Amino acid sequence: MKREFRGARLFLHSLLLKCFLLKSFLLKSFLLKSFVLKSLLLITVLSASWQTRAEQFELSDTPLFTLAGVNPNIVLTMDDSGSMAWSFMPTSVGDHPSTKRAKSAAFNKIYYDPEILYDPPVDEEGVSLGNASFTAAWDDGFNKTGTGSCTKNLSTSYRPSWGGINQDHCGSSNDNDGFYDRYSSSTSEPAYYYLFDSSLNNCNGTASDDDCYTKVVVSTTSGTGVTESADERANFANWYSYYRKRVYVTKTAASLAFSHFNSNIRVGYQRINNSTLTGVETFSGTRRETFFNWLLSLPANGGTPLLTAMDKVGQYFETTAPYRDDPSNGSSTERSCRQNFHIMMTDGEWNSGSPSGINNTDNSSHSILANDYGVTNYVPRAPYKDGNSTYLGDVAFHYWYRDLRPTATNNVPVSVSDLSSDIDGNGSTDNNDIFWNPANDPASWQHMVNFMIGLGVSGEHDFPGDYDDLLDGTLDWPSASGGNDQAKVDDLWHASINSRGTYLSAQNPQDLVAAFTDVINSVLERTGSFATAALNSGTISSDTALFFARFTTNDWTGSLIAQPISDGSNCGPIALGNICPSAWDAACRLTGGFCPELGKNVSKTKQNDRVIITRHDDGTPIPFRWATELGSVRKASLKQPDNDRGSARLKYLRGARGQEIAKGNGGEFRNRKSVLGDIIASIPTYVGPPERFYFSSTDFPEGSSYAAFKTSYKSRTAMVYVGANDGMLHGFNTADGREKLAYVPAATFDNLWQLSLPDYSHKNFVDGPITYNDVYYDSGWHSLLVSGLGTGGQGYFALDITDPAGFAESNAAAIARWEFTDQDDADLGYSFSRPSLVRLANGKWGVIVGNGINSTEADGTASTTGNGVIFILDAEDGSIIKKLDTKVGSSDDPKGLSRPNGIIGTSVVDADGDFIVDRLYGADLFGNVWAFDLSSSNPNSWGTDYGSSGSPQPLFVAEASGVAQPITSDLKVKSHPTSEGFMVYFGTGQYLGKSDLTDSSQQTFYAIWDRQANNSNGFDRGDLLEQTITTFTAPATDLRARVVSDTPIEWDDGTNPVTSTEKLGWYIDLPESGERVQQPPTLRDGRVIFVTLTPASDPCDGEGSSWLMEVDALNGGRLDQSVFDFNKDRQFNDADMINIGDIDGDGNDDYVHGSGIQRINAGILSRPGIVNHPDGRTESKYVTTSKGNLESILEDSGRNRQTPWREIR
Repeated sequence: MKREFRGARLFLHSLLLKCFLLKSFLLKSFLLKSFVLKSLLLITVLSASWQTRAEQFELSDTPLFTLAGVNPNIVLTMDDSGSMAWSFMPTSVGDHPSTKRAKSAAFNKIYYDPEILYDPPVDEEGVSLGNASFTAAWDDGFNKTGTGSCTKNLSTSYRPSWGGINQDHCGSSNDNDGFYDRYSSSTSEPAYYYLFDSSLNNCNGTASDDDCYTKVVVSTTSGTGVTESADERANFANWYSYYRKRVYVTKTAASLAFSHFNSNIRVGYQRINNSTLTGVETFSGTRRETFFNWLLSLPANGGTPLLTAMDKVGQYFETTAPYRDDPSNGSSTERSCRQNFHIMMTDGEWNSGSPSGINNTDNSSHSILANDYGVTNYVPRAPYKDGNSTYLGDVAFHYWYRDLRPTATNNVPVSVSDLSSDIDGNGSTDNNDIFWNPANDPASWQHMVNFMIGLGVSGEHDFPGDYDDLLDGTLDWPSASGGNDQAKVDDLWHASINSRGTYLSAQNPQDLVAAFTDVINSVLERTGSFATAALNSGTISSDTALFFARFTTNDWTGSLIAQPISDGSNCGPIALGNICPSAWDAACRLTGGFCPELGKNVSKTKQNDRVIITRHDDGTPIPFRWATELGSVRKASLKQPDNDRGSARLKYLRGARGQEIAKGNGGEFRNRKSVLGDIIASIPTYVGPPERFYFSSTDFPEGSSYAAFKTSYKSRTAMVYVGANDGMLHGFNTADGREKLAYVPAATFDNLWQLSLPDYSHKNFVDGPITYNDVYYDSGWHSLLVSGLGTGGQGYFALDITDPAGFAESNAAAIARWEFTDQDDADLGYSFSRPSLVRLANGKWGVIVGNGINSTEADGTASTTGNGVIFILDAEDGSIIKKLDTKVGSSDDPKGLSRPNGIIGTSVVDADGDFIVDRLYGADLFGNVWAFDLSSSNPNSWGTDYGSSGSPQPLFVAEASGVAQPITSDLKVKSHPTSEGFMVYFGTGQYLGKSDLTDSSQQTFYAIWDRQANNSNGFDRGDLLEQTITTFTAPATDLRARVVSDTPIEWDDGTNPVTSTEKLGWYIDLPESGERVQQPPTLRDGRVIFVTLTPASDPCDGEGSSWLMEVDALNGGRLDQSVFDFNKDRQFNDADMINIGDIDGDGNDDYVHGSGIQRINAGILSRPGIVNHPDGRTESKYVTTSKGNLESILEDSGRNRQTPWREIR
């Protein structure tokens, strides 16, 4: 659904919430019926009217680059062998049918467990197959009316089932299936189970001793409360009908897992005892329906030919069909980058079938296809090799190391997550270690990755405890000769390692649900980063560090990582300016347990110890706790969607994990790998001790007390603040990554409950820009932080972060200053504009923000004009000091769609250095650049510098060939070289919604001259100097180069008429189709530095690409010295110049300095963070990438010299 309907959904939610609050007064009355009917009628009318409103800008709730790429293939192989009909697990339990322990989950892992909530399976629509009745429970919940169906009254006629291949349990006969009896008991009685109790007399404390069990008869009072009451009869009935056999568990678990996935995967399937493999198709519509029909009718009969089943899938991936966009259409486009995954679920050891041509593949030498790591050969090595021929491990290796589509380009995405492990034990980590690390999949050729799920089976080796010994060769893979069936279980693990997949051992029903879900999530997981890294210093010293954020898409969790920067001695031999090992990951500090980023266990932050504040219904700052009087509306919101568990949900949001599904406590909340939510657009912001240099003047008297303020807080705790999509802005101590503060904005509160949903669909919450400054109000100085919500909402909030030592929930009122939302002014849209905290000429400190996007969204407070607006708010209380209205709105939409205009990019100017803002620039979605005069001490005199208050005129309109170019990032301003007026720098283009991925309109980088004269507005690109970009290959094969022209500029002399050679600025059209600029530029040492973004036109190109551009700020031309080290020799000389051919006609090739660099397959880049080196001549840049990496550039700050890009994450 498009974002424009979000406001309608929120309004409907609010309306329904009010209905709920009235329920206690109207229950069972005629008035209730009348009220509900009228409410539903109102909802219908409103829904119809909203859908006909003016169009909005499309906003994506997920990062756009995660929508790119090619959907993977998944083939599911299900075990339909006879043992799947058994009602015990593991297999060793089968020899003890008549014992007490056989009817206890402590011994028989498939038997009823009173601590587990047994949810019914679901169909293709996610609709439950229905709860079973205790007095008429289906013998087979998947065959309720067909042949062999029946029901059982569990209150009188229960008999624990045991074996039963091809046998129902409707009769009383106890005949066996060739292995086990149909029942484990000869008589019928009320349903029961046994509980393990080690305190019983004669109990030896082990689960295998029948003296350790007490019998419980299922009744209305026997439950433990997992079903929210002591009546566990319905829960037992669900277990009986849907879980009591291995095949039942498998069907239920798979249905629950696959119900959460949709058309972002392509699914095929087969049974191990069926010769037919159903090829992959997009998992929607008919394919989804047929898959669920196939799954829910899974039989249990036959052997366990796992080897031939896996081989069949591998052979299928050698055909063209699975690579086509439409597998059934022979002329459909093939995608060489499509990934192939095979999920094999089994409850036993393979026992028949042996594919030909496999042999002992993993113990033979092979050539390895070309790769990024320089590995050319496989020589048998641990943990891949063994002494066994034609095992699952061999089949898996056979379809991993070979190119399954030799005629296709080898551009399958690699998966490399461990860059630090020393696999060969030689004391260092190199490309060989990375390539042969089983945790990584470096194969870019078409291959098959296996995910193996073992149900209730255990091998000879301890999983996962023996992994390190297998890795270093201390342990070998065992042989199945002599009837060693446990070796065949180990072979499942071996197959996953040999194909760079995963092995999951499911020992109970909940493990199996989690296994299916984890496997598919790992297939779909994308790791990315999109926010500029924050630096705690402008110059490298021993404690300089950067802070960067990452996120993963499979469970939408995030990380904030601190990485020290080497000063040449603070982290061993790591060179100056390079990155040291991670110091902390805030996600690990919050969550606890093993921290992959650090490679060690980390103690967690208890949810009860966290300082989290929010606002009451009436706006009063309060602790974020249930016991606190949140207000009836807040509490009712947290009870959604089931009108219950509001307190538990709040604890979940605070970080409690006991009610997550995977914990096995009967909880129903979404599983999280990390308590910290994903961090996408919010840029980490470092706040150390006060560092401004304010001094007193006639117009700035407060400056006299700033020195004392600096002294008072010179030792305050350094913090890094960032917004996350867990509903909070977080503040972390930079010393150890511990959270000291979190704030839940009132503007996002209504959606918090959705974060707990198992089928959570990603939403943004606190995803906007952050700014802080030291400001003066209430007779004192304060450090004030102001943040927007981005796509998370229409509002800004301010926090007083002066003293982190005082962060406490009891101080909520002092910390949470104010919120400004569209409830305060309907012209405020989604808050994308970065706040500016400035001193104003009227003596107040203000917060300046543009009105953002979609102010006319139908949320009950829609703008009536859709105008582009800038708000100047009082920093002390958030009230409006001045509203600057451009008068350009929906009726002026250049596309004629009546979309609302909005301002995102702004820039403030202190023209005379007195710490007081004199001028303000803003740019809007329709391509207008506005100049405002704020120099008067009377806010009534503030307004546009061109035109009049009733008819403002823009300084400049960005358009190409008559098509308006949207401006969605901040502008940068510097004095003009003539000292007359200002140069304004900005790029154009938007990257907001899915439709922007295919937008190929021309976008441009501009530098325009605001002369502050009567004739300095109303000009267009015809009055600007054009520079052009040409792209070339670079000497280094993984780099590309750009060269910008160097036409000199002749500035307009201010007389009329303006001659054809006189210019009012310059521009560069971006040459790639769809290329745009959506991040602010950087002005530094006479250069303009900006990053471009081009969405991928070919799905196999991944997320898209970026160029890092550096040009002369004066005329936009190329710089006159070496800029990039294009041959990667770490030298800056003529060898880095780019061959542009013979352009002067002398018969010799000409060479020039490059102006832009791109590392192939680097992905989309953030705006760089920059830090100086101690020598004062060099500097390092750090950019994060859409692939979740951090890349480093070393530069000569004085003469623009750079070393190669170095990927360090």
